[in-house]
Amino acid sequence: MTAPTDSAAVDRVWRQVNAGPRDALEHRLNPADLQTLLLAVTRRRAAAVTPARLMSRWEDDRYVRPSTADPRRIWRLEARLWDLLPAEFTGIDLSPVAPLGVCSAIAPVSQDRVISTIRGTEVVSDQTNVLALEAARRRRTTRAPVVHLASCHQVLRAQPYDSPGFFQHFRLFALVSTARDRGSGTTEAALLTAHLGFWTRALGELLPRSRATVSFTVFGFLPLHERIRDMVLPALEPLPETVIVAEDPGRQRARGYYERGAIRIDVGPVGQPQEVGDGGFTDWTAQLLSDAKERCFISCISTARLAAHSSLAGIEKVAMATISIPAHRTPHDVARQRVTRDLHDCAQQQLLSAIINLELAAQDWSSAPEQAKESLDRVLSDARASLDSLREFAAVLLLRSAHQPGQARAGQPACAGTTLQAWIPLSGATGAA
Repeated sequence: MTAPTDSAAVDRVWRQVNAGPRDALEHRLNPADLQTLLLAVTRRRAAAVTPARLMSRWEDDRYVRPSTADPRRIWRLEARLWDLLPAEFTGIDLSPVAPLGVCSAIAPVSQDRVISTIRGTEVVSDQTNVLALEAARRRRTTRAPVVHLASCHQVLRAQPYDSPGFFQHFRLFALVSTARDRGSGTTEAALLTAHLGFWTRALGELLPRSRATVSFTVFGFLPLHERIRDMVLPALEPLPETVIVAEDPGRQRARGYYERGAIRIDVGPVGQPQEVGDGGFTDWTAQLLSDAKERCFISCISTARLAAHSSLAGIEKVAMATISIPAHRTPHDVARQRVTRDLHDCAQQQLLSAIINLELAAQDWSSAPEQAKESLDRVLSDARASLDSLREFAAVLLLRSAHQPGQARAGQPACAGTTLQAWIPLSGATGAA
């Protein structure tokens, strides 16, 4: 192997370092010169690596050791999570690295807990920070009233995990939502509802035989507590039979990391739950946009931990649910359940958003007419989207009825119920067709 040679640029940087090594490395060298120096050092160290030493590192280094989790089971579960994710969330395929300080610059996290590179980047240790960065960019450049992002990513963390079954790298399915505050806890309620609506449905479908508990804690912000009771919890109904949403008023963990409120997701029997997910409100997008009115909610789950509680056969059963009808269920039951689920996931969420924006418009009508108009515009958009969804449901049911006459009476009542009647006056009030 040919020994590496230093260029004139490397020699120049070394002369700067010799004048005061610590100050040069920490402050004086600009990023390009520092990278030049570290690349030269790394080249020489890599040139000294032998096959035997490489094999030893592979066996002993916890940062490079492969996980023992079955990727086929995990990826199948992740594929189902993507299928269940509402359309309002945009999926993002992140780079393995992010800008240096993406965690420590906006959150109370030590840089020692991440793997920093020599090129001014760091290996992603928590993609919620990276998603918040992208969400802030989109809020600034597109002026979208709300941004919802999702990502499934293999993260790598530097702090040691010595417990059996824990690894330095693992996969997280994460959501990040951000919007400008409109007061009275309504923005926080809307973001929280979007996340909890997804997680409760996903847990119910992926773990049909396991108990899942989603607990929430409010950190001294009374309006959020009120909005959870009168807006968030009603919007989550009906919950899957195996999923419980409950308050945990005594939680103190991560207080300071999260603000205003936090959630935790546990799976397992009473007395033996295992934490699979966590989340809460942060000020990350507020910092990134220099706007104290910006609200951000993050949440994530470990797909490996979730897969450990779900058999492969169970996931396959969920995936086949749309094409397999058990003998004891009639086509009427299947049609009604499907329409109920779609109405909850689409129309009900849009209705909640419309109600929130109507309340905000009423508050702003006299003092902030421009903001009130923006709220009414969002109501109009939500109402039209909901009406389009309901028309799609009706078209599908009518098409099935035409091809399967025996199901005509099963499909029609589900679409002609009170939910549809509640949306028609709302669309008319805002001028929708």
